[in-house]
Amino acid sequence: MLEQVQPIAEAVRRLTVEEPRELIESIKGKYRDVATSSEAFLRRKREDLVLECCRLRKRSLGRR
Repeated sequence: MLEQVQPIAEAVRRLTVEEPRELIESIKGKYRDVATSSEAFLRRKREDLVLECCRLRKRSLGRR
């Protein structure tokens, strides 16, 4: 694994002070609409809660 990381580490060391900031800003702009894994997880949990609430509501209405 060290062999794979070494070229990346060397390339990062050669960057000027402004280049990392520019790179990060370009990536953030390009991928700003991509959900992170935590955002995707929260979205799925919200959907699960809505479904569970619907199931519970149907059960309670069926008992009346």
